[in-house]
Amino acid sequence: KFGFFPLGIGTASFAGVNMVGDNNYHEPEKKDVEKFLNYAFDLYGKHGLDMLMIDTSSQYGKSEKKLSEYFNNNPDKLNKTYLSTKWGLKFDKDNFNIQDYSLKNLNETFKNSLKLLKKIDLFYLHTNPDVSISTLKKIIDNESEIYKRLIELKKKNIGGISHLGISISSAENLEYII
Repeated sequence: KFGFFPLGIGTASFAGVNMVGDNNYHEPEKKDVEKFLNYAFDLYGKHGLDMLMIDTSSQYGKSEKKLSEYFNNNPDKLNKTYLSTKWGLKFDKDNFNIQDYSLKNLNETFKNSLKLLKKIDLFYLHTNPDVSISTLKKIIDNESEIYKRLIELKKKNIGGISHLGISISSAENLEYII
């Protein structure tokens, strides 16, 4: 069964660095993050929606930490949130293309993300156009340790994971995945 969220927010702008490519970017302060998230929750409630999707990534610098602070101060909002986070691309304020699709990074990212977010509904592979098809083949091969670990996380519902996925950023990778 596929479902779509009529309202979802991305949090790359929470990173603390200009990942969004906006010349006017400035790191949002805690009060700005709280104001934005409260607005999103109010908006979805006003329209009778029951779940706000929030997408983040370990690659987004301070994003998961800022979400953690928000949910620590607003614990009632956590159960009204479908949280998705990604792994595989690492944060570096000067290079947004560091790939690490190792089992070690998968486990460390998952542990850190879960500690901050308290739950993860969707845990997915973070790619960009520089990720090669050969890299994807290694990761999603049914016999790879990465694939087996991801299936284990979902099957055992570890951290609340109910869905796995992959972000695709190139036509070639999309064609391969399909």
